[in-house]
Amino acid sequence: MRTLPLRVQPVEGEALDSWLEALCVRMHTTWGDLLGSIGLPAIATRRWRSGILTGLTPREAALAEIATGVSVSVLQAMTLDPVERIVMARATLPRSSISSVLWLHGRRSRFCPECLRESGGRWYLWWRLRWAFACLRHACLLVDTCPDCGRPQRTEPVPAGLVPIPTGCTRKAPDAQGRNVRRCSGHLADAEFTVLLPDHPTLQVQEKILGSMSSGWMADGMYAQSPVPVSAFIADLAALGRRILAYSEPAELAQRLPDNLAALDAEDSATVRRLGVTADASAASVAVAVTAAWLILAASSPGHAGDRMRWLVETSRRKGLSVRATSIGWGRGVSGALVTAQLSALGPFLSPSDHLRFRLHTTSPRPAERGVAERRAASVPTLLWPEWASRLRCRGIGYSQTRSASSVAVLLVGSSITLAGASALMGSQADAHTVSRLLQRWRESRNGPQLFRVITGLSMALDDVPAPIDYDRRRVMDCADLLPEQLWRKLCLEGGMGPGRGLRRQLIQCWLYERLTGLPAYRSLWHEDSPRFRTNLVNLSSWLTVEFVSAIDGYAANYLDDHGIFDEPVTWCPDIRLADRHRPELLELGCDAGEPQRTGGVGHIPESARCHNVGSTTRRHLEAHAPPGLAAVPRISEASRILPQERLAEMYLSRVLSLQRIAHSVGLSRQMVTRLAVAYGIHLRPPGRRRASNISQ
Repeated sequence: MRTLPLRVQPVEGEALDSWLEALCVRMHTTWGDLLGSIGLPAIATRRWRSGILTGLTPREAALAEIATGVSVSVLQAMTLDPVERIVMARATLPRSSISSVLWLHGRRSRFCPECLRESGGRWYLWWRLRWAFACLRHACLLVDTCPDCGRPQRTEPVPAGLVPIPTGCTRKAPDAQGRNVRRCSGHLADAEFTVLLPDHPTLQVQEKILGSMSSGWMADGMYAQSPVPVSAFIADLAALGRRILAYSEPAELAQRLPDNLAALDAEDSATVRRLGVTADASAASVAVAVTAAWLILAASSPGHAGDRMRWLVETSRRKGLSVRATSIGWGRGVSGALVTAQLSALGPFLSPSDHLRFRLHTTSPRPAERGVAERRAASVPTLLWPEWASRLRCRGIGYSQTRSASSVAVLLVGSSITLAGASALMGSQADAHTVSRLLQRWRESRNGPQLFRVITGLSMALDDVPAPIDYDRRRVMDCADLLPEQLWRKLCLEGGMGPGRGLRRQLIQCWLYERLTGLPAYRSLWHEDSPRFRTNLVNLSSWLTVEFVSAIDGYAANYLDDHGIFDEPVTWCPDIRLADRHRPELLELGCDAGEPQRTGGVGHIPESARCHNVGSTTRRHLEAHAPPGLAAVPRISEASRILPQERLAEMYLSRVLSLQRIAHSVGLSRQMVTRLAVAYGIHLRPPGRRRASNISQ
């Protein structure tokens, strides 16, 4: 292989065919002769879809380097292959789609007349991009066609027998017939073009596109916090730009575009909107679409981009077009940031349940997913934890309905499940209508956004750290053998509370059933459907003591063990601060909810007794707000140490001493001795019975 007698250095960014034509002109040789002399094959087709412009083989590049003195790396950089490699490295589109997304139809080229004039006819590689529409050097729009014949440029190589004319149109002359290869030769440098101001947004977005093509990433505008591959950025521009041209009214678009771009849209609106951002579109059409799209994507976050996009959603809905969250996307390979922006734009038009499904009250809304509710259900009780439910109350909805409906709402977050499906999954007393009513009241509430953030934050926290309790398993517990009579009396003695005459145990069984299963107390075997019983159950927490809750939790732990549940605490409540990592707005709420803790033996006071299910009452509240009739109840535990069961039975049953005499002898009140006897299960004699004569004994 001989070296060429004359050499021409490539211009930075020049296309391979342009440099080869410059060599032809410099040596006054035909296109075919030049290719043969430097070891490059003749073009097999009359198009640039394949061949040397798309990429050189190692052998072709090595031979061309010897002949021209230009390094292999520079030669390869003048082909389309390096750009495709950058885009395909992290492509969000199928490999087969990359080329069609990147390049103009037939690998044709746009051009800047001023650049051609200054360089003497050198053509840049990036002019062949579908996303090339403005010259940054001369602040103008690129031109698509020859001013004489009106046809696109560089769709095919120069005929082998001709010497190229770099600044002239290389298309066949319109009047050339048959085998006549005469060229149009129109003066491309004289073509008219649209001048833009130096700070024009069209120039800004063109610079962003070229920069991302070089780096492979887009990290400006709404992508600043989470950069995306250039393929995703291009897909976003195409999807959004196409939507803008298809559905916007000319007057609406004119309000958002600079005057000269709005004028281009008005001049040939039908053509601009028909071609959009396709591979056949003009530079003006792409500039209109991409500039309008960038004015949205340049927002500081996807949420703000959604605010800027909302006018497009409103326009589409006015035209009767289906713009729904379930049909979101608007194109293949789009980024998650664009989906987030679209969902944010749709927010005001979506139902309250969709606000939860698509997590609209987070910084990153996204489409709902299948299977989320089913996985999360095991971490949520049928009645939401009181510590959380108390923060979700609103006017017109009762507390019990709030607890049951809020649990269903937790399942909706990020899930495609229906309201009825979520309610059934929880075995909830709240049907779809009740849940919908609660969500609607939240939306109408003054602090509605905060309520939705609380539910969303709770759901995301449970997804990160599932509950240590399997509530699906707890919901199917039988509990028919809960709290038998003998254990009840023992627990009352240990917890410092009188056993009562039957109603008290019945209430505690209902309360413990709800505490263990997460189901409402009315589903238990011991519940009575009467106003009196319901009132007593509601007021139960006012006379529960910390000591008693500790004792009952000890029993409950053993009860779970007996039923094959060894790895769970008796009760648990997620700390509201767990959601802080997702929603900083939750910091202001605060919570005393404790960590999961397995209840210990009798007499142990767990954290759950201090802040779980005792009417959200703390230890301090229990001690300070005991009703007057029960103020002395905690002393029964001390009295039991003074007067154990064996001693009381011996004095009362064997020696037949009166309760008053026993009380006087041990230093307790008669009422306390009576309570001890009841707690021990000692049958009391009827009043007025004749006493034995050996009292002194």
